[in-house]
Amino acid sequence: MKFITWQLNYTTWTVWASSLLVKDALTLVFNDENAGELIYIEVMLNYSARGYGRMVQQLHYWLDGRMFDKHWQYADDVVRYRENIVVPVLDALKGKDFKSVNAFIKEYNERAYTYYG
Repeated sequence: MKFITWQLNYTTWTVWASSLLVKDALTLVFNDENAGELIYIEVMLNYSARGYGRMVQQLHYWLDGRMFDKHWQYADDVVRYRENIVVPVLDALKGKDFKSVNAFIKEYNERAYTYYG
């Protein structure tokens, strides 16, 4: 499977116990050369204390959208992380072949962590 492109569908958030939980809903597009068709996969990028910017294969869903004034700085940090880490890593993976969607997600998570860490 060749990774073709990605699309940010929306960002969703909610207030939780320690801070703000933010998620990006993305659609990944792969070309399955065996079947000769495009495959669209829904994933979420989680921005939380554990695994910041970590990708998981997950159907898209909305969180409740609550945010308080004190959380806007955190939301700005997410935007900067997306622009400086997520987008470059996803763009670097375009055109590369992967055995499966899980192999792609593992590669993305490794690169994003290495890039960020």
